[in-house]
Amino acid sequence: MKKKLVASLAAAMVLGVAGTSFAAANPFVDVPAKHWAYASVTTLAQAGIVDGYGDGTFKGDKMISRYEMAQIVAKAMAKSDKADAKQKAEIDKLAAEFAEELNTLGVRVSALEKKVGTVKVTGDARIRFVDTHADNGDTKFSERFRLNFNADVNENTSFYGRYIVLNHNEFGKSSNVATSNEITDAAFTTKNLFGTNNTATTIGRFSQRFLTLGYFADTTGGIDGAKVAFGNKLRVTAGFGNFNQATGATSDSYTIADDGTVTGTPGANGAIEEAFFAEAAYDTSKVTNIRAMYLKEKSGVDSNYDVKGVSFSTKVAKDLALAADYTVNSAQDDAKGSVYRLTYKAVKPAVQGSWDAWGEYRKFETGANVAAITGAWLPVTNVKGAAIGVDYTLAKNIVFNGMTTFNSKTADTGADADNYTRLQINYNF
Repeated sequence: MKKKLVASLAAAMVLGVAGTSFAAANPFVDVPAKHWAYASVTTLAQAGIVDGYGDGTFKGDKMISRYEMAQIVAKAMAKSDKADAKQKAEIDKLAAEFAEELNTLGVRVSALEKKVGTVKVTGDARIRFVDTHADNGDTKFSERFRLNFNADVNENTSFYGRYIVLNHNEFGKSSNVATSNEITDAAFTTKNLFGTNNTATTIGRFSQRFLTLGYFADTTGGIDGAKVAFGNKLRVTAGFGNFNQATGATSDSYTIADDGTVTGTPGANGAIEEAFFAEAAYDTSKVTNIRAMYLKEKSGVDSNYDVKGVSFSTKVAKDLALAADYTVNSAQDDAKGSVYRLTYKAVKPAVQGSWDAWGEYRKFETGANVAAITGAWLPVTNVKGAAIGVDYTLAKNIVFNGMTTFNSKTADTGADADNYTRLQINYNF
């Protein structure tokens, strides 16, 4: 204990603390092995925001004290100008958790950071150009503006909300407003509900992504329901929700008579309504992750999605990553979807001049997925072909994305299909 006290005093001197008092916090209380702070600090370390202990390492396999964790958080706070909005939120959360220990070190934590119930507001905006390469020469400009809200209800429960202020196609045409004044996310997440360890329970309207590349689903909110995530090395998420809002379609128009006769066409609008879902993620090594997912729309005549999928991502070289998704929808004649992507380097929104380039091949049979909830917003129904893209940080938190498809064909007959080009600039603030 004497050695640990000496080490703590030395760390305080390095940070330039004068007149440090240890009455405010107990530096010898360990952070529990499954505490969320370990994952947050690891994420920040991977992003280069913190570099761990004084020797430049982060001993992730060693349980550390709250005092040691506070030293790492202090380093993160000192580099917060290099963090993006999501990373800053993690730093603020860590600063609130270890406020007393930080004060002991002489690191100022403002009352605003510590105050439970304070809402943090961030935003993002996008300007996009899309060319479908159709014979009619159709092109489309669009603009989107969103506000994001984060707040801590208490030490275990947080709130996240997202409000779309504007989502507009073809500048200035009021008839082409896609969605505006819409709340896409409004959900509460509680850690370790009812004393359960290493769990996070979310209820409300939330976003959901499946597999690595998100071609089956990577929604911008719109799922009304509940889900729970649990586990450590094997992380499992399971839940139930209505995906109708996310798919951007109204409920199917049909009736079922007492004798079972169906009038109308279930699934005609492409919506996923009430559905159970689950996904498991496992890191087989420091550079390789595998995932499996399952989604089953409610049973009966309206069940158009019974989907199983697997994916993986891995680094094949220092700056080269390979990823793939594969799904099968047994509710629609085993319709298959697959995509394989190779990415060179990695764009970092907080670092001007950072970039990446990627190429992929995809094939989606009719019924493999729902176009509206794929994160890529590419043609994903009865299509196969290749695509290439590039991402470049023009300035801090201003990122350009460009991509185009080529050699597109229909998946069923192999006939020529329209290609697709998308150029956009994203602003995060």
